[in-house]
Amino acid sequence: MFKSEYAALNEFDNAHSNAMKSYKEVPDWWYFAILLASLVVGLAVIEHYPTSTPVWGLFFSLGFNFIFLIPTTILQTTTGFSFGLNLLIKMVIGYALPGNSIAIMILKAFGYNIDDQADNYVSNLKVAHYCKIPPMAVFRGQCVIVLIQIFVNLSVLNWQISNIKDFYTPHQNAKFNCLDAVTYYNASVVWGAIGPKRIFNHIYPIFKWCWLIGACIGSVFGVWKRWGRFYPRNFDPMLFVGGMINMGPPYNPMYFTPGIIVSFVSQYYMKRHHLNLWEKYNYVLSAGFSTGLVLSAIIIFFAVQYKDTAFNWWGNTVPYAGADGIGYPLKNITDTAKGYFGPDPGHYP
Repeated sequence: MFKSEYAALNEFDNAHSNAMKSYKEVPDWWYFAILLASLVVGLAVIEHYPTSTPVWGLFFSLGFNFIFLIPTTILQTTTGFSFGLNLLIKMVIGYALPGNSIAIMILKAFGYNIDDQADNYVSNLKVAHYCKIPPMAVFRGQCVIVLIQIFVNLSVLNWQISNIKDFYTPHQNAKFNCLDAVTYYNASVVWGAIGPKRIFNHIYPIFKWCWLIGACIGSVFGVWKRWGRFYPRNFDPMLFVGGMINMGPPYNPMYFTPGIIVSFVSQYYMKRHHLNLWEKYNYVLSAGFSTGLVLSAIIIFFAVQYKDTAFNWWGNTVPYAGADGIGYPLKNITDTAKGYFGPDPGHYP
């Protein structure tokens, strides 16, 4: 019997845990050092740059993530899906700081990424556990990669802004129109500039009942699963709701259909009918898809898109066909009777 100096693994007696007991766990003070350093950087950014964000907002986001870290991690562990706190943060900050769009964007970033990065790190530790990688090596590798990623992301973004023609415009030739950034900005306008108070009281009053509806639906499923009968074994309401969230703007079902096909073949057909092959190659195949996507994106961009080379085939023309291409039902918002959506000028709530 192996014995670890840390009690966490001593409760388990299996091949994986016994093999990992020979490695030291990451000291707690390493995690606290990262927390302290990140907090200092966050405070410096909020105070030094004109973010219009109060310091207490950072601690508020941190407190929210502290409260919900274990529940969100449990959800990801049991369902494989991660729910961010960005919407909840936006609601509360929208009430606390009405009309402050920039603060909404700043605190939303903190509110979403803290738990999300924690979930990602725990997932990496899980893979490392089965691959027999020392936890301290995973921690060091994660820190180095995060540090490198900061400079790579900023460099690539600044290069794109300076070198890609019509970058961040609706009609950019290679579709570099930054839909996620547009959605992020729109959310800051809706929940920051306008604010949840006006949204729920004047523009869309019925929306405030969705909070109660969601709580009731969740309670019904919880009671049904705990004390009811004939609960569908393969149905998880969290995945059902999460799937609808992911298929919202700025994306549509076209973006997810290939993934649905691959997931069905891998997670249903192969697991059900070829379990040995699935157990042996599933992780490798998933890593291969992710690696291939990154490498192919780099090669295609510099070899084809950046040089403005035209290839007329279905894969390149289908995004411009149907509703995506013609902007169904309206090609331009100015084609409406009033030339815009929403209340008339002078009648804003």
